[in-house]
Amino acid sequence: MKGYASAHFEQFGPEENQTLLVKLLGEIRNNKPLITQMQATPRFERYFKEGRENERKNKDAEELGHSINMYHIAVEMAQLDPQLDSVAVSKMKLAALIHDIGELEDGDVSYDEKQESDEAKEVESFLKNVNSFFPGLSAHEIELIKSVYFEIAFAKDKTKGEARYFNMIETAGYLNAALQEFESKSDSIDWQWLCANILHNQGKKIVCLIEEMPVTGAYLRQKKEVLKSMIDWAEEHIGSVRDFSAEDLVVWREILAKI
Repeated sequence: MKGYASAHFEQFGPEENQTLLVKLLGEIRNNKPLITQMQATPRFERYFKEGRENERKNKDAEELGHSINMYHIAVEMAQLDPQLDSVAVSKMKLAALIHDIGELEDGDVSYDEKQESDEAKEVESFLKNVNSFFPGLSAHEIELIKSVYFEIAFAKDKTKGEARYFNMIETAGYLNAALQEFESKSDSIDWQWLCANILHNQGKKIVCLIEEMPVTGAYLRQKKEVLKSMIDWAEEHIGSVRDFSAEDLVVWREILAKI
């Protein structure tokens, strides 16, 4: 991918990259204690629930919801964006699978409530547990996983290079979660609040991404019908659902006009 090179991966070709990706998926699928810990972690239930309506219904979607959703968003972005080469696609998939692993001990903190101290705990937990989470990976592969985590998934500067691209994918992942919950309207989760909260938190960010990275608009264009329905619903319920405001409505109407 032009302009998104990562120093740790300069010699990491497509075949090695794909091999690591396949091994990581195998580690996650077969590590029952890891899956059990995911299921028991406070607020980490979204890790599963956000994927339950995924059109690609398989074992991955059942177990890894949010991260698998982002994994597939990376695939879709590759189809829409000619700049995203095979090595970059694999790194985005790897980043998607591991980006929330650091939340397993203390649970996920809502996007609008997360503090620097929460992020520091995530990093500490990731470093402490990465070897035990993926015992089948070699020391070299663990180092590559760490470089993906710190340079892409959890980079301090998310405005440049591959970290910027992954940040866009993560934002699309948040919105995709809201669209899924809006369509399913499941009683097992407060979908009204989740949809309103994501619309409130992500709107202005998505406006900027559409302007800076056209692939964002191309991706959202595929979901415009459902997105419009969700925005119409949010407008109808302004004042009765938390977070979503008249200002948010203006932003999302602007987004619909852009896509």
